[in-house]
Amino acid sequence: MHGNETSIESGNASSFHGEQINHLWEGLFMSIRDKYAIVGVGYTPQGRIPGRTELSFHLEAIINAVDDAGLTKKDVDGLICYRHFPPASDSYDITPYMVAQHLGMTPSFISQDAN
Repeated sequence: MHGNETSIESGNASSFHGEQINHLWEGLFMSIRDKYAIVGVGYTPQGRIPGRTELSFHLEAIINAVDDAGLTKKDVDGLICYRHFPPASDSYDITPYMVAQHLGMTPSFISQDAN
């Protein structure tokens, strides 16, 4: 390394030159090209909404994302649920498998993002 360049392992990429940053991003995108795709975005109202369960928010967001992508639930081959929150005292634990089951989906990959 020369002068004020720093390694990416240090967690500080601010002194990298623009060309180096672009090269790193290109390498990242090339390594995942044709492997993964986020093709739709789903959203739900936020906050405490009377009559809504945690599960209903998951289901609505996924239905909205599939619709946004112009797909059907049969087209979905992977499901990753974002974050795991402890269930409310009047609820039960929600897992990605449960969400897929309620939607009638059978993705080949199911996971949950860690907290």
